[in-house]
Amino acid sequence: MFLGFAGSLRRPQRAGAVRADIGEAELIALLIGASRAAEHAEPEVRSRMLDIVFDGLRSRR
Repeated sequence: MFLGFAGSLRRPQRAGAVRADIGEAELIALLIGASRAAEHAEPEVRSRMLDIVFDGLRSRR
């Protein structure tokens, strides 16, 4: 399962859309943590949390 996931990370990194310094292990841990936190958050908090996560993954060209 994670092999396809790693390829999904490399493509946007090569395109400059996702930070080059994040690896698949960090991304998986971040997604697991965010999904667990989202289970206990109000909808507006969940939305803001995802904005912060996605902003943190974006490349700083």
